[in-house]
Amino acid sequence: MLGNQRSGTSYLLDLITEHPMVDAINEPFSMHLEYFRDNEEIWTANDYDSNFLHKNLIKLPETIQFIKELEQWLNFDFPKIRGFKETALFEKYGWMEKALSFDCVIIAMRDLRAVIQSVMRRNMHWAKWNYREILETYYHYSGPFDDHIICAELLRRRTDHLIHIIESVPCHVVKLEVLLENFDPELEKLMNFIGLEVSAEQKIFYEVTSQETRDSAYSNFRRKEDVIDRWKKFFNKEAIRDINAILKDQLEYFGYAL
Repeated sequence: MLGNQRSGTSYLLDLITEHPMVDAINEPFSMHLEYFRDNEEIWTANDYDSNFLHKNLIKLPETIQFIKELEQWLNFDFPKIRGFKETALFEKYGWMEKALSFDCVIIAMRDLRAVIQSVMRRNMHWAKWNYREILETYYHYSGPFDDHIICAELLRRRTDHLIHIIESVPCHVVKLEVLLENFDPELEKLMNFIGLEVSAEQKIFYEVTSQETRDSAYSNFRRKEDVIDRWKKFFNKEAIRDINAILKDQLEYFGYAL
């Protein structure tokens, strides 16, 4: 499963893994491997090396070993369905597909304006991830540097990578807002894509977590209204205008009204 940071990927991962026949790892690259944490070099399938995985990893034997063991874990003949989720590596999808040999891709999507609001409200674009440095280093960005514009510009580039994946391989796109508004049919579509029926545990998870919002950074407890509408109160009209202009194509692609 792939999705932008703050797009509901943790909630979706926990929802899926409530099913007793699913095991999944949370962000094996961006959380467990330092090299990938803030690295947005584009790697393609042609960059894959069967021995060292990639030329840039030759001097990182522990990283190579970790990735090879992850591939073995994912593809081991086991009754449960296994997977992982990442909020990075979209630009390395071609290489990652070769390195890990997976065949089922879920894309988690959320209104990009809500994503920016969630990032900025907790100052994550500076305190956790340096969005300006990533833009300057990997995308040769030279300004402007207003916080909402930096977030929108990086999100535009990352979402374009996601769109490329969607148009290149069979995927199932889960829009967080649609899932929360039409939970039963949307969850059924998702689980059918995975190859399973919806479990009772998943329905209980939704019922328990949708009653209130607990305002910690990674809480699954979110009222539907807060997930969908909070961004509209966070930004002023000028900021919304700027963000809509930068993300117009991406918002329209996923069916979000400007």
